[in-house]
Order: sequence, then structure tokens, then C-alpha cells
Amino acid sequence: MTRTELGNRLRKARQGIGMTQANAAMMLGVSRPTLIAIEKGTRQVKPDEIDALAECYGTSVNRIMSEDAIHLDLHAKFRSLGRNRTDATRAVSLLNKLASATLELENLLGVRHVYVTLPEQPILSGSIKRQAMAAALTTRQLAGIGLTPVRQIVPLLEFELGFRVFVRRLPRTIAGVFGFDPSVGACILLNASYPQERQAMTAAHELGHFVSNRSFGDIFEHRRNISTVEERFANEFSYEFLMPTVTVFRRFSELVESDRSFSPRQLMFLARSFYVSAEAMCRRLENLDLLPDGTYDSLTDRGFSPSLAPDSHAPGINASDVPLHGFRLPGLVASALERGMLSEGQVSRMLDLDRVEVREMIDGTFGMGGTDIAVRLP
Repeated sequence: MTRTELGNRLRKARQGIGMTQANAAMMLGVSRPTLIAIEKGTRQVKPDEIDALAECYGTSVNRIMSEDAIHLDLHAKFRSLGRNRTDATRAVSLLNKLASATLELENLLGVRHVYVTLPEQPILSGSIKRQAMAAALTTRQLAGIGLTPVRQIVPLLEFELGFRVFVRRLPRTIAGVFGFDPSVGACILLNASYPQERQAMTAAHELGHFVSNRSFGDIFEHRRNISTVEERFANEFSYEFLMPTVTVFRRFSELVESDRSFSPRQLMFLARSFYVSAEAMCRRLENLDLLPDGTYDSLTDRGFSPSLAPDSHAPGINASDVPLHGFRLPGLVASALERGMLSEGQVSRMLDLDRVEVREMIDGTFGMGGTDIAVRLP
């Protein structure tokens, strides 16, 4: 092994635990310039120094020196580690570790990693929204999902597109991490502390970065408002990928075509039918000009809370099947009852259900009321 290769491996091992050069040099008992020279390969590292550094980095000499060991270097491929640099560095280190371990296991077991070659679509001048829409639709086509909602994005990314996706608990400031290396492919780390619908939006966001510019990694920080071209593209891509414009328009129109109002009940129905959060769904409707800008903030100011959503047994994100009565029928019944067009008794007779069963059918599908704060549509 050359000095340069050994130095690179030592550097990656240090970065893998998020340790600074200064701290590593202090633990080794040398100056920082000496450690830099070792990592660059311009200074020969002594056997006892390799032993000491391996112990310091929580690894083994065998792993550092082994020809079969995988040593990824995703750290150098990030534009920025954001405001929470310590949390971000640890998250990137974990992604490196998990991706390296996965690749080593595949090599050990003789598993051939298969992935779909997604074309990279650089962001050009012009409408970012339109470019993101086209890229998302192309990606959907290559994944073979057409315009249907994505029920589980992680299996889709892993088994259909060949991404390596990991879900671990991360600091709350970090929603997800994306990294790419030709030797391992696309890698995404999602924060297990967030609900599944939040993880789905993060995964789609990072997929957008892969499609537009996979040469650089991304740290997706919670509540961080970034207006760069890359972030705007990734945000628009995630909307279109999880909530395709055509499908959203059709389902929204079916819900409001009769009474021209939109309630939190219908919002929850749409969110669960697309397997996203109520906020993401409402923002998407605002994004498509189907609802006025600021609708979600207005609803929350007037008493709406996503905590009113149904539990995990209700149809939607965590469900294993559709509701007993389907989706469309309960929506029609709810609309007719709310507009006073039919009584519960009439509906009961029409559907051969008692009144309690009618109410359970509606509540089991939509999960909540909220018609008193419905949004009137133009």
C-alpha cells in the first residue's frame, strides 16, 4: 500500500467518527502539521502510530490495511454542512459507515447490486418548477409507477431504483442526508425520529438532489429555509414526485366539485391518500393554486391541528389496506349529509347500515370533522 493510500484511509477513519485533525494529533502526541503530512502521504507513518490511530478511531489495523475493506469518502462531496456543523458531520459519518458496511457485506456474500440508471438533469435557466416537474415525471416513469401515489418510498428507492437507504435516529436538526459515490451509488440516511410521512418527503427531496446534481451531497436540515436553485428544485421535485399534479387535480376536483368548499376533513383524506402529512398536502395545494396562499397557516390559527388525524389503524400512511367502504363512497356521503341533501336515516337505508355505522364509515375514512372551518373556494 502506498503512503498516499494509507494516509487516505487514516483520514477517512478519522472523519468517520467526526474527529478533528487537532484532536487526533493531540491523542497521537504529534503536531497537527505532522498528522496532515501523514494523511497526505508525505510523511511515513510508523507501525506504532497506525496501532494508536486505529485504537483512537475505534477501528482495527486489519480493517485499515485490508485490501477488501471499503473506505468511502463522502465528506469531501458536500457543498456545506450547514449551520449545525457538529450534527451534520456526525450524520455524514454515519452515512459513510453504513454505506461502507453495506458494500462490504455485498462483496462478502457475492450479492450483485442492481440499480436503475437515472439520467442526470442539470438545472437550466428558466422555470425551476417546470424542470422539476418534468424530472419527477421521468423518474416516475423509469420507476414504473406512473401517476399513482407512492405508498412506501423506501422500498421503491431500494428495490426499484437501487438506492441504499438507511433509517437511524439522528439529531432533530437533521431530517436527512444524501451522498453519492460511483463505487457505492446513491445513499440516503433518514431520521427515524420523524414520522413516516416526513421521512417520505425527505427521501423525495434527496432524490431530487440526485437527479439534478449527484456530484455533491446534501444535508436536509429541519425547518431550514434555503432559497438556492438546488434547494428550490429539490423541493419542487419532492412535491411532484409524491403528489403528481394531474392526480392531485383530479382528486381535489372530485372532492369539491359539488359544494365548492374544502374542509380539514377533506385535507386529511387527501393527505392520507397520498401518504403525506396534512401540512405537505396543504402546501402542495397552495403550490398548485388550488387553495389560497397561507391556507394552512390560516387553518392552524383557527384551531386545526394535525394531531386530530386518525390513529395508525385508520387507512393511510401506516395502513395495510383501504377502508372497509372504499374512499369515494364515504366522501360522497359526507358531502351529502353536510349540505343537508340527505338525512342519516336516508343514508342508512340506502346503504343498509344503521346510523352509527354511517357515522363510523365517515369518521373512519376522514378521521375528523372541521367542516365549521372549511375554506370556501372561488
